[in-house]
Amino acid sequence: MRAEERRQFLQVMVQALPTPIQNKIVVPKNIQLEKMKMEKKFFDESIIEGVIEPLDESSEIDFGRVKEVLLPDAKGVPSFWLTVLRNTMITDMIKKHDEPALRRLIDVTVRYDVGHAFKLEFHFELNQFFDNSVLTKKYFLRSSIDQNDPFAYEGHEVKSCQGCDIDWKDKMNLTVKTNNNTPVESFFNFFNSPQTSINNEDDDEYEEAKALQADYKIGHFLRIRVIPKAVLYFTGDIVDKYGDEDKD
Repeated sequence: MRAEERRQFLQVMVQALPTPIQNKIVVPKNIQLEKMKMEKKFFDESIIEGVIEPLDESSEIDFGRVKEVLLPDAKGVPSFWLTVLRNTMITDMIKKHDEPALRRLIDVTVRYDVGHAFKLEFHFELNQFFDNSVLTKKYFLRSSIDQNDPFAYEGHEVKSCQGCDIDWKDKMNLTVKTNNNTPVESFFNFFNSPQTSINNEDDDEYEEAKALQADYKIGHFLRIRVIPKAVLYFTGDIVDKYGDEDKD
């Protein structure tokens, strides 16, 4: 399904939801829109005038409340996070057999630790697949300049990452075949992160470094785009293009 078709499908789906659930979605959408307007004003004033002026009182938002209402109560919105993830560029990571478990996903958050590190937290309600209430993925970054090549510096880069152990219930492991434990593709392989540091001394380590960079790209995307704008992915206001669609 192409991006525009997915957008139309999602908009029809949202319109068909019960009114109380639609109301839960409208409020965070409006706050997200107001936040974007404020960000635009901030950058316009900074660039054009060279200074940052205080916002008018009419534009003020209590940002202490934004986190509380920016996302609707996922428990009241059917398959909220599954729908969100399905409409991002990482949709191919989600396999059909993953969907029942991801329907139990009730929140995705990011936590910043001391130093250059952040942790993604996937919160699940009680489910038939595993005992964990939270699955995590942590990324450790570094920000240093190579004295031998200082102009190659491009900002933070990933140093390593750490997944978590999933306490699968008996015969419910979605990452292997139940009859012979052969590994299969699954969204939950995301939590089996490459345990390595970047060091391109030989081909094997170079491939490990590439895998780490690819893994970090997913984590970074979830952190800066999906989590802050989840409600817009759910409603179809944002739909990522992916796969062969980009070639058209």
